[in-house]
Amino acid sequence: MSKRPEPQLYVWIVTINREVTREEFQRFMLCIDPGLRKQLKPHIGQLQDLPTLRRIVANLMPRMLMIRQRIPRTRWKFETTQFGKEYIHSPESSATRAQKVMGFNIGEQDSIIAMAFAQGRKHQVVNIGIDVMRVPDQRPGMDVEKFIESHSHKLAPAEEAYVVPALSADVKIRRLCIMLTVKEAYMKAIAQPAGFDRSRITVNLPHKLLVDGQPQYGWEFRLFRANVGVARPKSAIAPVEEEVYQCATAIYRGWKDRSEFIFADADREEMNTWLQFLTVHTVTKCVSALHVGAEDNLIQKESP
Repeated sequence: MSKRPEPQLYVWIVTINREVTREEFQRFMLCIDPGLRKQLKPHIGQLQDLPTLRRIVANLMPRMLMIRQRIPRTRWKFETTQFGKEYIHSPESSATRAQKVMGFNIGEQDSIIAMAFAQGRKHQVVNIGIDVMRVPDQRPGMDVEKFIESHSHKLAPAEEAYVVPALSADVKIRRLCIMLTVKEAYMKAIAQPAGFDRSRITVNLPHKLLVDGQPQYGWEFRLFRANVGVARPKSAIAPVEEEVYQCATAIYRGWKDRSEFIFADADREEMNTWLQFLTVHTVTKCVSALHVGAEDNLIQKESP
């Protein structure tokens, strides 16, 4: 019997690339979960508050995904494993797709919200994590050593060698961002609480991840950078500024003898098959679909 292929992992990145209009904000608010809407009600006049917008978009992204799957909202639901991992279950699709579910995870920072997702049997797709970290601009006056020191409590002793002062600033920042995002993606994939001591995790590139000194096998980690343009009409520097984010995904593949680190930036053409960049405009289109029930007509060209 041939081995079943592993579920493909996809990533969507939504960039809050411009200011949101009042009408868009109000439409977004109508489509999010009632509980979140109640929490955000005091912020309803803060149209450009990025933390609020990120929470809204993060809440909408699974709905955008199910629009792409052409499954109406009444025919799918969120479920949670005993370990606290959320996934999407649709009785309608499971009946015809060998009990497949949609595993997903969301990460956010500053101007982007990223969602990693895969469809497959429950044990294949529930352990998914994604993290994003903005790479700091190395402008005059930036103290690289101080930046690294501010994160040093998250590093295992063996990782400190990756960011020694003798290395160039570019190398140190890149390595630090990779290690931190891999740790966060792994923690989210196994539903570890936010208070977990990150220094217990050792990222030993390019082959291993260890927890308390023990290798963790069966994991696929994908590392890549996202360069996005963000409109800053009031900026004195430029009307459109480029922001760079280090991204890492984690998915449990079940291998018994290894874990793998994939440096996806090395193959941009292949990366385009699983990575999709979306914008505020895309979110607005999807929200319109939720309003009028025209799910089948949107984001088909913008999705994997």
